[in-house]
Amino acid sequence: MFLCLLALSAPAWGGVNEDWRRIVDLDAGPQLKFGNREEARLLAIGQLDRQEPALRAFIAAHPEDPRAADAGLRLAHLLAVRSDLQSRPAAYAEAMRVLDGLEKSAPPARLADIAFARISLHMRRLQEPEPTERQRDDLLAQARVFESRFAGDRRIAPLLTEIATLYDREPDEKRNLLNEALGKAPGEALVKRINDDLKRIAMLGRPITLAFTSVQGGQVDVRQFRGSVTLVYFFASWSSPSVAGLGVVKGVLSQFGRDEVKPVGVSLDTDKNALDAELKTYGVNWPVYFDGKGWDSPLVRSFGINAIPTVWILDRAGNLRTLSGRDDTEGIIRSLLRER
Repeated sequence: MFLCLLALSAPAWGGVNEDWRRIVDLDAGPQLKFGNREEARLLAIGQLDRQEPALRAFIAAHPEDPRAADAGLRLAHLLAVRSDLQSRPAAYAEAMRVLDGLEKSAPPARLADIAFARISLHMRRLQEPEPTERQRDDLLAQARVFESRFAGDRRIAPLLTEIATLYDREPDEKRNLLNEALGKAPGEALVKRINDDLKRIAMLGRPITLAFTSVQGGQVDVRQFRGSVTLVYFFASWSSPSVAGLGVVKGVLSQFGRDEVKPVGVSLDTDKNALDAELKTYGVNWPVYFDGKGWDSPLVRSFGINAIPTVWILDRAGNLRTLSGRDDTEGIIRSLLRER
């Protein structure tokens, strides 16, 4: 939402409906391309600079309008995003104060929205770096409070599913959370995601089957890599985090000998030319799987992959040992290399 930019001159404020329309128009602005992460950050900040005064003006001019609560929730989210983009802790603190004020003034029917917004902003703070166990468990405790206050809320299942992503290193707890969410899941898309996650958990500690003809033309079978640690990188050229991750993976691989770690890529691209261009840009010379079917690839579906980039690491025996090795790829590899 905050990367959608709309060039507007400062308008003269009109009636409540016109004022709200301006807010909605800002949300629905056109997507603009950017060349790099810093340019994207600056474009996003420019959009925040347009949205923030519009939201503040609406709240000040129309405090009794039912949409004032929506404007307050939008403002709290905007401030949290600004805090992240501009390293401004004071903006995050103000976002929390906005939610405090909403809890005191909003009608009872909006309390669940405000409580959920508070949890959502808390989750933003836990994305990078990897949260501590205490932070993660505190977030789960907040979710339990939300569940007890607003039993039956359709957001409980998605919330538990998101929190489960923080328990990759505790697969039993992750499985419990996912199964609980599955029983509350409100729609087919979430059920599919949860089943994908459960599929991956079931693969932990077991060998995976991965044999293919690479885009470079060679025959690959990860069973032939046994004796070495194998890194499997799921990515796509259209995913900015995936592309950035190629450089990270190359940096990690440079720390090890060719017989110690065997890398393999699995591309979710549908455009081979785009994939070839990225592989050339990053000098990727390890084998990459490509079938042009993206998320519908039978291989991808068989592994339950529903987010990229994803890093899998197989031990010397070919067993999958981590659901997501992005956070400490080098450390996980070194630990597996010490195993005999």
